[in-house]
Parts: sequence; C-alpha cells; structure tokens
Amino acid sequence: MVGDVPVGGGAPISVQSMTVTRTADHEATLQQIYDLAMAGADIVRCTCNEIEAAEGLARIIPRSPVPIVADIHHQYRMALAALEAGVHCLRLNPGNIRKPEHI
Repeated sequence: MVGDVPVGGGAPISVQSMTVTRTADHEATLQQIYDLAMAGADIVRCTCNEIEAAEGLARIIPRSPVPIVADIHHQYRMALAALEAGVHCLRLNPGNIRKPEHI
C-alpha cells in the first residue's frame, strides 16, 4: 500500500506521476498535485532534495488528494526529513544512494 492505494501483487494498475515544481514552493506543487489527480494520477512523487523541500512536504501532505512519495537523490538524510514530514512512501534513487549504511 502507498497511502490507501494498493500496489503490487494482484492490485489493479495505479497511475503515478511526478511534479516538476520546486517542492519548497508548496502552493505551486500542491496545485500541480491537484492537476495530476484530476488527470487520473493515483500517486504523486515529489523531490525531497533539500530541507526546504521537506518543509514543503509537511505543508503539502495534509492537503493532498493522493498519497505522496518522496523522491530522494544523493542526500540520503533527506529520506528521514521526508518521513518526518509524513510522506506515504520513499523512492531512493539506487544510482545515487549505494552505500548500505545510507539505506
């Protein structure tokens, strides 16, 4: 499950998309999330590449109509900040986060 959306196994296919706004700009990002949800997205991914993005996620998540996945690149500590912000799921980029102690 990602939020209330079942994934994997025998679950129906779900649609996931990603925002292209700066996540720290929570109003613009939230608008894009609403637009994606209206277009049929079941799950939306947002980058969490800086502490301001994690702060943006904390403002976005309570108002989002769909579950939010934090996309983590390079800075593995941002995964912890995203979890504290309340994301429903994490996506760690395996090409950028390779050390077992960072996972």
